[in-house]
Amino acid sequence: MANGKVEVNPAINGANLSPGRVKFIMVAITFCMFVMGFSMFKLLPMQSAIMEFFQIQEGAYGILNTASGWVTVIFTIPVGFLIRKMSSKWCMFLWFVLLLGGSLIQVYTSNYTLFVIGRVIEGAGNGFLALLGHSLTANLVPRHRIGFWASFMVTMGMLGQVILTNVGTILMVGMGYSFQFVFLLIIILQAICLVVWMIAVPSSVRVTGTANSAKPTREQTLRVFKNKENWLVSVALIFFNIAVVSFSAYVIVYMGMRGIPAAEAGPLYSYTSLIGIFAMLVFGWLADKFGSKRKMAIFSFFTGILALLLLVHVPVSMIWIYIVVFGTLPRSVAGMSQACSPDIAEMPMDIPVVNSFRNTVSQLGNIVGGIITGFLLEGIGYTNTIYVLCVLMALGGICWIFAKKIP
Repeated sequence: MANGKVEVNPAINGANLSPGRVKFIMVAITFCMFVMGFSMFKLLPMQSAIMEFFQIQEGAYGILNTASGWVTVIFTIPVGFLIRKMSSKWCMFLWFVLLLGGSLIQVYTSNYTLFVIGRVIEGAGNGFLALLGHSLTANLVPRHRIGFWASFMVTMGMLGQVILTNVGTILMVGMGYSFQFVFLLIIILQAICLVVWMIAVPSSVRVTGTANSAKPTREQTLRVFKNKENWLVSVALIFFNIAVVSFSAYVIVYMGMRGIPAAEAGPLYSYTSLIGIFAMLVFGWLADKFGSKRKMAIFSFFTGILALLLLVHVPVSMIWIYIVVFGTLPRSVAGMSQACSPDIAEMPMDIPVVNSFRNTVSQLGNIVGGIITGFLLEGIGYTNTIYVLCVLMALGGICWIFAKKIP
């Protein structure tokens, strides 16, 4: 079952691939996940320019900002089954076609509706790449090192976001370039990704091995959706996304309500992401060292409650305590949620579908959570909402407590 019977697929973990080839494939995955961070988060530093260009208000921008999330909810599970069947090399080519098509529409259209459609197509490509990269990593690296590598791949996307937030603003404001120019630079990076991938990954490699697999039975296809641990981890990720990801859009506003000038609150809060990159890698290493992804995730959920309470109760002059605690202690959840895929899957061939199921459920949590958070803030205020978010973090930790098949 989930703990004892899943072995790293030897056909992809060295038997048919030289150590040098395995390392080259890992370099290709790492680079692609890094560039994906630019593509996924490219709207954030461009928000004002995009709104001015299309003459739209916050509501219309909100639709644009969630467009890629909706396509993830609709198409991710079918893509998981597709990745299980196709060669990883040609999966990547399909990813590039989607990204190129969606990105070029955004660069050359002056019509808002077409711009949203382009973002939807690009979102489908990003979802494709995320599943491919994480699933291939899970079947490529040794099981005793999956905690670190899963966390590492997540941090690559975060690093791309951090760099783009700063460089994108410099290019637009400091050097006078348009957001379309920045988008074109990202397309060039995506093209380099494709070249590196096509050279690094042999045509025979799939996320589940190098040989053609027999067509799974109906029961084998449905087993992922019946797996208790799969549901528990996915639901826990919903709680996390509502309490941390969805609420993150309002933290700077709340810091302003507590008396911190907006010019200081923004840069202060950005340090949580930078600190989080290093914290996530440390948690991944610790999970491998002590052989427990589950304990790391439980720790992060319950210490996340502490971080939220600090935001409310720490004196303004000591807000740096919140920044450090929030940047470190809750940060293992994303990495451990990826790292546990081989433990949840009953066979290596299930890993892409396990990942797609979790991504679909968690993305739905992002979308719904953003709406719920907004109404909570409007109805009961910021402080009471934060207390509700603490309860959600506790529920997420309880989910992981009961996911006992995950070591």
